[in-house]
Amino acid sequence: MLWAAPAARSDQFLLYAFDESDESADAVRALEAGVRMGGDAVAARLADRVQGWHALVAEMQRRAPAAQMNNTSAAPFARTNTTRKTMNEDLTAALTAATGETDIEKAVGLLIEKNAAYGRTVEALTVDLGAANTRAQAAEARVARSTAMSRAW
Repeated sequence: MLWAAPAARSDQFLLYAFDESDESADAVRALEAGVRMGGDAVAARLADRVQGWHALVAEMQRRAPAAQMNNTSAAPFARTNTTRKTMNEDLTAALTAATGETDIEKAVGLLIEKNAAYGRTVEALTVDLGAANTRAQAAEARVARSTAMSRAW
């Protein structure tokens, strides 16, 4: 009898929390109150996706009505002036979206690597284009010689 009230509350919580989800109360009970984070939470269908803090804030700002953003309750998400060199939230969210990396140092490193790889690709394509142009000029010269020889006959 002592455990009846907590068990009833647990059932109420499960019904409330998962009322609109595809998961059953039994499926949630099977998780045995374990902590799931990141990809494990997504795999257990407890979360839709993993997202960095700055990307989350940027998404919340995009979704919030303009009137709400002017409200003082939005103060935690407001931009602040600082004397330190910092990256603004939009740039941070863009870096996260472009690289999938929430650690800004790693995201910048990935972008630098991508830029170097793109540079190597452009160089290789430039060499290939030069070679293709040389082959095309040689083919045009052969066609011109062949045309001239056939006229001479």
